[in-house]
Amino acid sequence: MFLRRLRDLPGDVIDFIKEKKMLVIGILSAVIISLIFVFNLKNYYCSILFFPDSKKTGLLYERRNILYGKNRLDRINKIVDELLLGPIGPKYLDIFPMNSRLLSSRFDNDVLSLNFNRETVMNVNWDSTDNLSIYKILLQCIVDTVCYHDRGIKYVKFYFDGKEYRYVGDYKLPDEGVKPDWKILKK
Repeated sequence: MFLRRLRDLPGDVIDFIKEKKMLVIGILSAVIISLIFVFNLKNYYCSILFFPDSKKTGLLYERRNILYGKNRLDRINKIVDELLLGPIGPKYLDIFPMNSRLLSSRFDNDVLSLNFNRETVMNVNWDSTDNLSIYKILLQCIVDTVCYHDRGIKYVKFYFDGKEYRYVGDYKLPDEGVKPDWKILKK
């Protein structure tokens, strides 16, 4: 009797699949989607990006999932690229022009050098701010975000289309580079 049931099992399974085709497809789809999600989740980590608040008086943080980088510099590049995409939430100001791009980057000891295309600062909205340069806010978003993720970075130097400028808009860049300003962060 047991052997007979065992022998009929493949036929019973096939009959069940034929009768419950949609149920089986649904279960298999759920399993496949779950596996894809689990394996892709390992490639991302939760990150903090800083964006200006809507009044342009300070920076607020936004959580974002970012793809892991191959090394330290690749991880920083992925963070900056995600930052240039702008915020998702409505309480943040999208300060970066749509055509902003990170062209290259490099480390020199504790100084990170970032080379952006010129459009990153040329097409910034000049609306007035309270005691802060809109350019300082833009650059501080980048500096505070990368320094938050890599505490070994002391200064960030900015280049635009490969050229270093003394002034970006109305903001004078320090010779050694821009330091993180944790006082500009809002709670």
